[in-house]
Amino acid sequence: APAASREGISSPQLIDAALGWLNAWREESSRSPFFLFLHLWDVHYDFMPPPPFDTLFDPGYSGTVDGRGIEGVGSNIPAPDLQHIIALYDGEIRFTDEELGRIFARLRAWNLLEDTLIVVTADHGEEFFEHGKIGHSTEIYEESLRIPLILSYPRRVRKGQIFEKQVRLMDIPETILGLAGIADDTIGMPDGAPLQSRDLSPWLRGDESAGGFPELIAFPENYVWIGSRTGVRTNSAKLIRHSGTKLHEVFDLERDPAEQSRWKGGDPPLGQKRAELLKHEEVWKAWVETESIEAPKLDIRGRLQAQLEALGYIKTEPSEPREESRSADHETGGKAVKVPPPGQEAGTTDG
Repeated sequence: APAASREGISSPQLIDAALGWLNAWREESSRSPFFLFLHLWDVHYDFMPPPPFDTLFDPGYSGTVDGRGIEGVGSNIPAPDLQHIIALYDGEIRFTDEELGRIFARLRAWNLLEDTLIVVTADHGEEFFEHGKIGHSTEIYEESLRIPLILSYPRRVRKGQIFEKQVRLMDIPETILGLAGIADDTIGMPDGAPLQSRDLSPWLRGDESAGGFPELIAFPENYVWIGSRTGVRTNSAKLIRHSGTKLHEVFDLERDPAEQSRWKGGDPPLGQKRAELLKHEEVWKAWVETESIEAPKLDIRGRLQAQLEALGYIKTEPSEPREESRSADHETGGKAVKVPPPGQEAGTTDG
């Protein structure tokens, strides 16, 4: 496996390992159904795709920006340099597409594509100063929240469908089980929670008895060391709350999908949507404060600890009395390892 690094290229090794695993599965006599989860890292910054993808979308660039350390780039960056960073990001995506294609080609060669459910998605997008910042570790504007969700399962999913309405990452597990015909009531939010995941398989299959596509609500959040953002998003509007204060922004996503004009009073239709968003926020906040589910503590040591440190997800500190916080310090061989709150690097995106 490649060394853990933001600058390293890991997709080829990961895909090679996955193909080896699939070959072993094919050689088994039973060939029972398989589940394969792949987390491809190369699209994450630093944006340093290999040739020819490093020049594919900006072949004439002659500057010095190379995609390293973009979190330190200021908003006064010259336009050609910013465009080059975006081109490098696009190059990483195209490179990742190429690597995923190797998996799909193998399944096609084995005549398995028709009978395999493939889900391609992401955990966050990227900001490129649309709202004054770069990266994905602070805000919950659309450029950070909106991500691809592509499903292919020719035996059960109708081809060519596009659903414009909002879905959430939390809906994926139940949808996978639904398409696989597996009933499992142990996943999802507790009964009574104001936010519930949904099995979207009836609409993917084209089941007319399912009725219209559901109106789903999301409560995105992004926690960082210096503050946080929480919000409420529907299909038509969004509220963004700043660091637990009364300061909030409201946007009409139908008229202003780029979120360039926040509500400043007046505008009765958007004012009504604001009132509805605030009510949703109140209900969700009350439930979280009284019924929130705490994640189990982990014991992280050795190689896993080193990898997470190299990628910037944890920071090793001296074994002093551990501070109690939402970021829950973890035991690691006599040291306290602080795990950034959700969204610090993984960019919680529930949109």
